[in-house]
Amino acid sequence: MIELIKYYNPGEIAKLFGVDRKTVTNWAQTGKIPNLRLPSGRFRFRKDEIDDILREKKPLEIRVPEKLVAHLQKAFKAEFGENISLEDGVIRVLQEHIKQEKLKRKKNRGGE
Repeated sequence: MIELIKYYNPGEIAKLFGVDRKTVTNWAQTGKIPNLRLPSGRFRFRKDEIDDILREKKPLEIRVPEKLVAHLQKAFKAEFGENISLEDGVIRVLQEHIKQEKLKRKKNRGGE
């Protein structure tokens, strides 16, 4: 029996991973995600391969340009008064943002 292979398009991949379609295209062009390129130049992604990545929660490596890392680390040092890793800086910024949003919501509800 012949089994048909099912494919995702870039829009579907973007929704599955919660990223922009351009990010998916970038991943395909740089080989960060398994893909098939059609003669038209468009990308398709085997459903079974993508489902395996999602099932394993296998992280996709995303390179952050060195200049951006240096800039962020400098900003984090100015903000937090110490040298911290990029990951820790992002976590602290997100935690502060969440804290501020909660305070804003509480104030909008009349301080409940």
